[in-house]
Amino acid sequence: MKRKRKKIHTLLGVIGVSGLLLFACQPTPETEIISQKEDINKVVEEYAQTQDDSEDSEAPSGETEGDSLSQALAQSLGAPETVSFQVSVPNVGNGTTTITAEDAQVILPAVDHLGAAVVSRGDLTAEQIKEIGDAFFEGRTPYEPVPDTKEDYMEQIQVINDQYESYLEDGISEDELAPLMVQMDSLRERMASAPSRDDVTLNPMSYEWQEYPGVSGLEQIVGENNEDPIKYRLSASRENSFFYFNLSKNANTGNGTKNLSSKAGILSGMAVEDVSAVEKAFSENRCDYSEEDAIQLCLDYLENLGISIDGLEVSAVDPLVWYDYMDNSVEDGVEGYEIYFSHGVNHVPQTRTTNSIAYVPDGGKVTYDYERLYMRVEDAGVTFLFWQNPMTMGETLAQKVELLPFDQVLEIITGHVTLAYENYAMDERLRDGESLTVDRITLGMMRVQNENNENDFTLIPVWDVFSTQLGDYSLVTVNAMDGSIITRENGY
Repeated sequence: MKRKRKKIHTLLGVIGVSGLLLFACQPTPETEIISQKEDINKVVEEYAQTQDDSEDSEAPSGETEGDSLSQALAQSLGAPETVSFQVSVPNVGNGTTTITAEDAQVILPAVDHLGAAVVSRGDLTAEQIKEIGDAFFEGRTPYEPVPDTKEDYMEQIQVINDQYESYLEDGISEDELAPLMVQMDSLRERMASAPSRDDVTLNPMSYEWQEYPGVSGLEQIVGENNEDPIKYRLSASRENSFFYFNLSKNANTGNGTKNLSSKAGILSGMAVEDVSAVEKAFSENRCDYSEEDAIQLCLDYLENLGISIDGLEVSAVDPLVWYDYMDNSVEDGVEGYEIYFSHGVNHVPQTRTTNSIAYVPDGGKVTYDYERLYMRVEDAGVTFLFWQNPMTMGETLAQKVELLPFDQVLEIITGHVTLAYENYAMDERLRDGESLTVDRITLGMMRVQNENNENDFTLIPVWDVFSTQLGDYSLVTVNAMDGSIITRENGY
């Protein structure tokens, strides 16, 4: 059956021009006091350009439009396909930190120019949440959450016990399966004091904010329906410094020791010799949806819930396979996707990072961590949605801004990457001489805090540096317009 599609834009392209080899040994930059730069909107105004400044690029034969635009952007910036450098500095621990890039990819978006725009806090109201809930529950009555019943625990125990018996037949020893016995014993202990289903009173949920028990200033809206084999759950929570919204549809019995997992998630807990099995597991798609169809399904789903998709772009897509954490086994075939969205400008999303803005009580201002929206698609459709700190699109400040040449950006990166690393790497083992390998430098968008304004922000183009050891944690972020360093942990 054909599905209605909107135009899907290619989001990231690895550019293909000549490589650059640059070895540098930089002294430690002097420690700088972190202070907020001038109004970022004034910076955007200074670097704004008219689109007439450059001609539109046409794709040569055999190239896609996205490839052609990436090539045009690469040429305008003088950006290579890969870069190499090495920076060493005595660190705050017991050794020397070496940050090395050897043919690290330079990744550009599939556009020939980048812009800037205003975004604002978009916390959902109780009325909006009710509209979403009416569509999500599809005619089912949502109830206030109730405790798990004896019957619920019995079903969960049965699933785990079936897996336990299966593992024994496969030759896994009882000692290795001890964690499953502990898990079942814990469930039996809770089952002893749990009510029976017949004793549980179901009360329709209220779409009104209610104080979270025992936590001052925290409010929530929660509702669920588990009358079917599938449990539907809606939850929202808010406080001055954050807003979380979640929808999920899961089997009431759970999946025992199996989880749908991404390649990165699996490899982080597996032995090296198992890598080939993991690669094989992701080589075939068994999901009813292709990646492109899954993206479109998510966008349609959001619109059907009444959530605006204006400015939403895909930041990343992670295929998922079944992974059994008990025996470290994977089942062949992609069974679904986790799709990450963010608000962007001119079809360029915000770069996905794990950096976050820490909440500091009595810090003098309201902190508001970065927006994160991700959805899970399986054969059953969209089964999970999590939205942290929603944003709404505002005014486009510039369709196109002037960007620093890449050679200047690289000079800034090599001069500051160790300072940023020393100051902000939280892992103590990385402060004691363990070196980092830069695997990619990316150009994308970032949400920057506006001075003296806690609700409005600006999306600007930035360069980020990532390592194989820290994954999506950005070592250093550079304003792509003026070359200033942005501290992601502060948001400016």
